Parts: sequence; C-alpha cells; structure tokens
Amino acid sequence: MSKIIEKPNRDILFSLLIGIHLSALPLYAGLPIPVTLFLLALSLWQFLLIKQNRSNPGKIVLLSIILLSFLIVRYSFGHIFGQQPGIALVALMTILKLFETKSHRDCYIVIYSAFFIIASNFFHSQSIWLIIYVFFVVVSLVSIMIALSDRLNTVPLTSRFK
Repeated sequence: MSKIIEKPNRDILFSLLIGIHLSALPLYAGLPIPVTLFLLALSLWQFLLIKQNRSNPGKIVLLSIILLSFLIVRYSFGHIFGQQPGIALVALMTILKLFETKSHRDCYIVIYSAFFIIASNFFHSQSIWLIIYVFFVVVSLVSIMIALSDRLNTVPLTSRFK
C-alpha cells in the first residue's frame, strides 16, 4: 500500500525561504559578495517558482547548481574547508534544499539546517542584540514547525504570528 505524500503549501514554502534568510542575516556581512549574490539569486529563483506554482528544476540542473556553489565558495575563500567556507556552504545548501522539497519531512530538514545556521551566528558575536534577534527567529521557525505538524490547518499560519 503506497502512502500519498502531501506537498507543503505555498505559505509554508514562503515562510521557509524567509526563515532561512532571517537565520543567515547576521552572517551576510561576513560573506564574500559572490556568495551573497548567488544566495540572493537562488532565493529569487525559488521565490518565483513558488509564486508561479511551477515545478522545481530537474536533477541535472540541481547538480550543476551544486557544482557552481562549490566553485563560487572555492573562488571566494580559496578553499572549501574551514569555518567560513563551511558556513557559506551550509547556507547555500539550505537554500538548495528548497529546490527539492517534496514533503513535510523535507521542510523539517530545512528548518533544522536553519537552526544550525543560527548557531553559527554565535561564532562571530555573542552580543545581547544578537541573542534577542535569534530568539525571535527561533520563535518564527518553531511556529513554522507547528504549522507543518498541523495537518488539519486548524490555525492559519498568519494568525500564529499575531
């Protein structure tokens, strides 16, 4: 007996895209310009795919984007190993995970990756303002997790933030 996999709705996908950027926002100042521009270009592409309700690109396109991601990180940092290139790769791969999101389980993987990105923010600063900011980002990510687990849509996602 096969189980029908329910694709996440557009609100969840938009929220995940915003959540990734909110979790990585403090890191953008330390990322090289090519990496940041590539992150924004991928995000814009994903935004348009979600908005126009189009299907995600095929595996060959995704594989070439992954290769391009590694090349951009290699070009920007001179290597792909270490703290800074690793954080850049995690941010890029989290955005790329949205391109292959087919189920709610994939959304949970994106959220957990966003939590990992949030933790990497503390490599650069431990200020009280960052802690307050991270608290609100964590609350928003947890509310997305609650919306994912609410299969009956008893409470709309927009009212969770009120």
